[in-house]
Amino acid sequence: MPAHGTAAHENAETPVTGANATKAQAAAVKAIGGGTAGAVTTDFTKTGYEVTVTRTDGTTTEVHLDSSFNVMQGGRP
Repeated sequence: MPAHGTAAHENAETPVTGANATKAQAAAVKAIGGGTAGAVTTDFTKTGYEVTVTRTDGTTTEVHLDSSFNVMQGGRP
């Protein structure tokens, strides 16, 4: 598996739209405790989602969700 953030890794992810994108965005914002969700993609393995969230302080984080929209990585510490 290519390292996270490399071109090979990022190119393997595909955009997600529709109801699944909306659910992923809501779960990611809830996990962070607020903010604005941006783009949703599949994860590298195509078994979950990655959502970029801009926090209320302006910083961004990537939240990783499984296929049932449970947070795997990137929620509140």
